[in-house]
Amino acid sequence: ETMEGRTWTVKVHDHAKVKLGPGFDIQELQTGFETPWVYLGNIPAHVRDEEITDLLKPFGKVVDVKLPAYIGNPTILVRARFEMPESARDASTVPQNTQAFGVMITARLPMHTASLSNAVFKDASVRIRWEAPSRTAYCGYSTMKLAESGMQVARDKAFRDRYIHASVHVGLPVVGVVTICFRGLPLDVTKEDMAWFAKPDDVVWARPNYKDSDLARTGIMRILKQNSELLDFTIQPSTSKNTRVQAWAHFATPSDAKAACNRLNGRKPIFTRT
Repeated sequence: ETMEGRTWTVKVHDHAKVKLGPGFDIQELQTGFETPWVYLGNIPAHVRDEEITDLLKPFGKVVDVKLPAYIGNPTILVRARFEMPESARDASTVPQNTQAFGVMITARLPMHTASLSNAVFKDASVRIRWEAPSRTAYCGYSTMKLAESGMQVARDKAFRDRYIHASVHVGLPVVGVVTICFRGLPLDVTKEDMAWFAKPDDVVWARPNYKDSDLARTGIMRILKQNSELLDFTIQPSTSKNTRVQAWAHFATPSDAKAACNRLNGRKPIFTRT
């Protein structure tokens, strides 16, 4: 059998591949700085992965499409992986604000795709956390032993899928011999519900930190968008471990992400407090 015309793909390192032809002629070189991934922004949330594949088919073979696991916005950021990095590069060079699915979408390559084992660098993504809407209750107990029992319940058991923070309160309001402050309670909690915490003698309520979670979400997005290109904003599914909301914001460039961090980090906007 003649070897003429045959090619070999040799993995030089985990992140580099060389395609050799006859006479060890280098026909193709793929390094760790090339990526087969392309990011599509402003995709309507109802679009399916098959539709993404059809959209990108003219640029090459699509081997994977990743949609957000949790969708809480009308538009999403979609990641698609081609068989060849050249296909991703070609797809990303399509003029921005291209019409598809009835809207104007964007396409770009990830800024950094270097990976080691299970670590991936994402320097254009920002994690945002803020307090969920909640109430605070001051509960009075006749003895320290009963008060400690109420705090122990808060430490050991979730109340309506939430873990509540409880501590001894000194100062006003004074509700009993010992007053315990319970923070992070659901907005619709009642005095009868507070019997869960070792049956306090009385309960005094503080105002909720805020009530409108949708207003908080849109307000945070508005701050993130100021002079930055926000590609996607996704709120993670809530858990019972804490009373905070967590979201990921994906920007077009690392500089946009850094600017958004500087605008929001350490702030407590008025729409997340009373």
